[in-house]
Amino acid sequence: MAISLEKELKEAKASKKRYRSLFIVATLLLIFVLSLIYKLTVLDYAVLENVTIEKSYNGITFKFDVVEEGKLEFHHGEAVLIDNFDVESNRRFSWNWTATGETEISIRSRNYMVLPYWNSEIFEF
Repeated sequence: MAISLEKELKEAKASKKRYRSLFIVATLLLIFVLSLIYKLTVLDYAVLENVTIEKSYNGITFKFDVVEEGKLEFHHGEAVLIDNFDVESNRRFSWNWTATGETEISIRSRNYMVLPYWNSEIFEF
C-alpha cells in the first residue's frame, strides 16, 4: 500500500508541474496578444501638440505639431482619412468637401500618457 501511495504522490506532483507550466505559457501568450492589440490600437498613433481645426471657405484646415511620428485619423461626418506623419512642426493639412449642416470634425491621435485622444470641433456648413 505504501508503494501505491508513493506512486500516486509522484503522479500528483508531475500533474502539478504540467498544470503550472501550462498556466505560465497561457499567461505569457495572453500578455503577448494584449500588448500586440494595444500597440496596434493606441501606440501606432502620433503624438500632437498645438492642434487647431479651422473652417475655411471650402472645407477644413488642420494645423498641428507632430511630436512623435505615427498615424492620424481625420474624421468628418461619416468620412475617415488615415495617414502616417513624421515628426514636424507647424504642419498644415486641408480637407475640402461640400458638407451641409452641422458636422463634427475630429483628429484621433494619442497623448503622452499613451492613451487615445480626440481633438474635436463642431462646425455649421
